[in-house]
Amino acid sequence: MIPEYYHNLSSITKQKNIIPNFKYYWKILLLIGIFYGIPAVQYVLYQVEFNSSLGYNDLVNKCYFNFKCNHKVGPLWAFNNVISNIGYIIYGLLYIGIVYFSKTVEINGLIQNKHLYYALGLSLFFEGIFSSAYHVCPNALNFQFDTTFMFIGSIMMFITILQKKKTYKIIGIFKAYTIMALCNIFNVIELSKYLSWYGFWYMVVILYILISGYLCLKLYHSVQNESTYMDKNIFSIIRNISYEVLSCKVKIKQKIYFAYLSTLNIISIAILILSILFELHFFTFVLSVFFINIFIVMLNYMIIKIKRKEKIELKTWAFFILSLCCNTAAIYYFEQPSTDKFLTPQESLLLNSDCILWNYFDTHDIWHMLSATGIFFLLLSIWYIDNNINFIHSFFDSHMKNSELSNVENI
Repeated sequence: MIPEYYHNLSSITKQKNIIPNFKYYWKILLLIGIFYGIPAVQYVLYQVEFNSSLGYNDLVNKCYFNFKCNHKVGPLWAFNNVISNIGYIIYGLLYIGIVYFSKTVEINGLIQNKHLYYALGLSLFFEGIFSSAYHVCPNALNFQFDTTFMFIGSIMMFITILQKKKTYKIIGIFKAYTIMALCNIFNVIELSKYLSWYGFWYMVVILYILISGYLCLKLYHSVQNESTYMDKNIFSIIRNISYEVLSCKVKIKQKIYFAYLSTLNIISIAILILSILFELHFFTFVLSVFFINIFIVMLNYMIIKIKRKEKIELKTWAFFILSLCCNTAAIYYFEQPSTDKFLTPQESLLLNSDCILWNYFDTHDIWHMLSATGIFFLLLSIWYIDNNINFIHSFFDSHMKNSELSNVENI
């Protein structure tokens, strides 16, 4: 049985500017991966050629390897750190295949959207590619290879879950990619060490307030104003919300959603404060915020489905629980580093540890394997949770005039 509110969507689709189109998410991401990959390949080839002529003493000062557990294959000094990323690549391609070959069902003109899910699979695939490139010679100089698609993938997951059952875009594509770009820019700023620690985190706090405030206002306003959501800029939204609050016209549904958004922000602010107090790195802060929020938003979505008496299949629960287990175990091994690129080469050597799996892989390799598996299970739970009732729009652009496309994108 399809819930009643799905049938009501057919009338909404006729309204101009409300049909969301996500096909450019994965296409732009593919282009980013290609253009980003060209200099990465060039850098890796140079590293392979240059490192092959180095001796141990020179290599210690250049690449942050775990020399107690590195297995050289050809010109690659730590082949185990490279090959352990194969999971991201395989899982990413497998996920795209699962989504592509899944049955697409159409009801009342509403077609299950797959474009955001292609982007999720691509981000996982590219994470494996660029993490492998980084581990050819891991150091602070090429650390961006390892983190770029972590940021992109986590933000994509967050957007995909929030976008479910929405007949409007919660955020335009250029705005989303701008947030991803800002995360990478701030990661570079931290690595450059041009700013003091607290000066850098003052900038992070300002960035967080601006992005979080913008998204929360948009999401809060969308609860009761779906039909006019796309036509409102941020200033109009602030004016409308202020009017509702001052005139005591806030509805119960809005109050509940306000409490929900407040909870997410309190948790995120707590992570931000802990990151500053314990001097955590920016990438740790960003990934912690997004993944914790992803699991909370996903759990909230499951609760809403249960309240609406929508069936959640056993395999979806299994994927979600397996994801929690794998990611928790991955974090455990991640917190047992065998190197640290933020220390001097000599200090990093003191962290080197023996292989712990098959006398070939170290703790960081296990982190790669478990995190790739955990993310894959999470993506599967996101895809299967609606079990062929997540009917939002795609492929409508072929039925629209070119003059309407610019309005549809809302970017």
